[in-house]
Amino acid sequence: LNKVVPAFFTSNEIQWSSKDKVFVFFRHAEKEKGSDPQLSAEGIARAQKLEAIFAKHKPRKIFSTDRKRTLGTVQAIADRWNKEVEIYDSQLIEESASFLKSQRPGIYLISGHSNTTPSFANAVCDCNMFPAIDESDYSNIFVVVINGESVTKHNLQY
Repeated sequence: LNKVVPAFFTSNEIQWSSKDKVFVFFRHAEKEKGSDPQLSAEGIARAQKLEAIFAKHKPRKIFSTDRKRTLGTVQAIADRWNKEVEIYDSQLIEESASFLKSQRPGIYLISGHSNTTPSFANAVCDCNMFPAIDESDYSNIFVVVINGESVTKHNLQY
């Protein structure tokens, strides 16, 4: 039985089955200034939008770097589903990608940074589909669906 991914994906008709691994990569939401800033008011609103998007789709795991802005982006989703946010090292992209690909089927959310999210998504799909993210752009979501040897990729905006 296939499910359509959350409402904002519907124009792209992404579908998956219970046997698929669905990896959803996004850059952290808008942030304040500083070396390890919190989310700004606009970022908090974007994080709430993400939480609403995944209100009906329970992730198996949620991953984030250890920065306040990436953690803040996914914390509401983690709270909704009573999940712990697991920390990954954004400097170990290939190792992290191998770890993700070894996971059981399910939905995996990955909160990262403009300079690492595209390369992480590309490493998971063994492709070069996802472009660099401009420092001012917070709206990209990269989705990789793996079913055995079959891989589908989607570059979306929200």
